[in-house]
Amino acid sequence: MLMNKNRRLGFLPETDSLKLMLVVIAHWLIVFANFSAFFILAYEGLTPSQNPPWYIGMPLCTFIAVITFSRVIDCPITRLENKIRKRLGKNTIGGFVKHYLIKPYARAKRKIKKG
Repeated sequence: MLMNKNRRLGFLPETDSLKLMLVVIAHWLIVFANFSAFFILAYEGLTPSQNPPWYIGMPLCTFIAVITFSRVIDCPITRLENKIRKRLGKNTIGGFVKHYLIKPYARAKRKIKKG
């Protein structure tokens, strides 16, 4: 996917489909909430005066990490996005985090090394 330099919101897909855009925005919100919850739970679980205790926070952090980076477990929102992408004639994505976070970072890093 080629990135248009004139786009204001490069972290969203290039599309005229409102449905796809809403799914991607909802997915971003869920990823941000899980990312935030991971660090909040980890911090609060390691401080004795806060709740929840470590034996609750640690398994929840592990669960969030497994769900986020699992290649086996399919995310239902990613499946929905792929269905919409197929209907629009676009390529499907393998995973949200890889497609919208890791690949753009790798491309930018390669571009900086070349230039």
